Order: sequence, then C-alpha cells, then structure tokens
Amino acid sequence: MDKIKSWIDKHVIANGITVFEYIVWWIMRIALLSVLAYIFKIKFIDEGNFSIRIVQIAGCFLATFTVPIVRKLFFFIKPIKNMTLRMQTWINLTAFVASFFGQGLDFYHEIPTWDKIVHLFTGGIVVLIGNELVNSFSKKNERISPFNRTLASAGFSCFVIVIWENYEFLCDYFWEGSALQRYEPGDDYDHLETLFVKFFGESVNNNRIEYADDGSIEAVVTNWQLFDTNVDMLYAMICCIVTAIALFTFYTVKEKKERKAARLTEEDLEKIAA
Repeated sequence: MDKIKSWIDKHVIANGITVFEYIVWWIMRIALLSVLAYIFKIKFIDEGNFSIRIVQIAGCFLATFTVPIVRKLFFFIKPIKNMTLRMQTWINLTAFVASFFGQGLDFYHEIPTWDKIVHLFTGGIVVLIGNELVNSFSKKNERISPFNRTLASAGFSCFVIVIWENYEFLCDYFWEGSALQRYEPGDDYDHLETLFVKFFGESVNNNRIEYADDGSIEAVVTNWQLFDTNVDMLYAMICCIVTAIALFTFYTVKEKKERKAARLTEEDLEKIAA
C-alpha cells in the first residue's frame, strides 16, 4: 500500500493532476481502444476497407498519450520536459468527445449538428491547452500578464483550428472515400440541418454556374465544402473568443488578489518592525 501511495505521489500528485483525473484518463483510453477494435473489425476485417475512421480513432487514442511520450522523447529540452500533465487532461477530453461519441456512438450520423458542436467545443478547449503550454514554457515564478497569456493561448487555438481544416481538406483530396468536409446534398450531413443555416438561412452563393464558350451551362459547381471549412472555423473561433475572455478575466482577478495579499503582507511586516 505504501508503494502504491509513493508511486501516486511521484507520478500523479507531483505532476499537478488529481488521482481522479488519472483514473479518468485510463477509462477514456480503454473506451477509445474498444471503439478502435470495433471499427477495425467491421470496416477492415469484415468489409476489407481501411477507412479514414480507423486512422482518426487511432490518432485520438495515441493523442491520449501525447504529453508523457513527448516528455520522454524530448527530455533534454527543459520546457518540453516541464510540460504539465493537466494539458493531457484537456487533450483527452477533446479526443474522447470527437472519437468515442462521434465515431463510437456514431453521433456524426445520428446528430446532424454533432460535427459543429465538436468544433465549437474544441475551439475553447484548445485555448486551455495553450494556457498549459504557456505554463510549461514559463520560468519558475515568472510573471506573465493576463493579456500576454490570453493572446498566446488564443493564438495557439487559432493555429490548431487552421491546421485541422487543412487536415480535413488534404484527407478529402487524397484519400478515396474520405468525406470530412461534409456539405453534400442528399446524404446524412445535409447542409440544411446545420446550426449556421438554421440561424442565417441558405447562402445565396451555394452554387456557381460555369458556362461553355457557346453560352450553354457547362457545370454547376457547389461551394458546400468551402462552406463547411469556414463554418467549422467560425464555430471554433466563437468558443475560442469566449474562453479567451474567461481566461483573461480569471487571471486578471487572480493577479489583483495576489497584489492585494502582497500589500497586506508588507504592511504587517512594517507593523512588526515598528
């Protein structure tokens, strides 16, 4: 029992996370591994189709080990070695929501707006991951202004938002059968069912007509994929901004309290000296 307590103190508590968080990590990992095994069986073994879904779930499962792996691989770089494990909690939460609910429980098909909900949710979560990166790369007891902290955290979120949309585009471009940019008429991802269209109505430029030299209509080009990319980024940015404001407010209030406490301490010392 003492050995277990000693291990927990060294590998869990000392790294700034709770025992509850650590247990939830492993519950999420086991759940994602189960989903990966299930999708691998029905898609690859039964159908012979190495689906993009397998790659996505496998990627999310591996993402739940991001911080421990990176810390071990780059132990010689002090800021990376000091990466907080709280960051892993936020990464796990994002991976779990996207893959377990989205792929495992098939929410992407069952709930037409699920993809947008995930983008909305992750836009804010990645701000918190960015905040943990700021903590990891800061020197001990270094003061970082709330504005600089918020700017760096929100900037990291914006960077990840763009990278993710690039990933979706490249998968759809090069991987046969990939449909990550899901604005296609007549399928389960009907663009009329999305939150954006419900609020603002159908786009006036959803279709672009191309004419042949003789003036006849040659093709009708849809903008649904472009629409998907930009609406995904818009949702993510909304939550990114809201979370950034909350983060800035939290650290501003915290800084004021710390300054007030410091002033009180100085006054007490002056009284004692007098």
